[in-house]
Amino acid sequence: MAKVTIRHCRDAGYSPQGVKQFFIEHGLDWSSFVRDGIDSDQLRATGAGPAIALADNIELQAAITSARSRASKVGPMHSLWDVISDAEALLAGKPTMLDWGTRQAAVDKLIGALNQ
Repeated sequence: MAKVTIRHCRDAGYSPQGVKQFFIEHGLDWSSFVRDGIDSDQLRATGAGPAIALADNIELQAAITSARSRASKVGPMHSLWDVISDAEALLAGKPTMLDWGTRQAAVDKLIGALNQ
């Protein structure tokens, strides 16, 4: 789980007005979100495709950051670098080195592999 902020929404191309409307429609606390962000699991629970995709991307980015920190302490031969590379490719919409299955399966597997 990761914290999703209004900045993440803006960076993904969503307008604050559109995000506010989404929060109202799904009974989510807009003021709390603007102040503190929202857990990615709460966004995912709405069942809305764009919210799920945003939550996935934020979780994947957080896992990449953590994995980079761990792998850099070991050096360039750490096996995590291949997984990091695939995760970054997935976020960029580029082909991955390994076949991770569907995009959702890839996100789930990559987050799991990066968080080990």
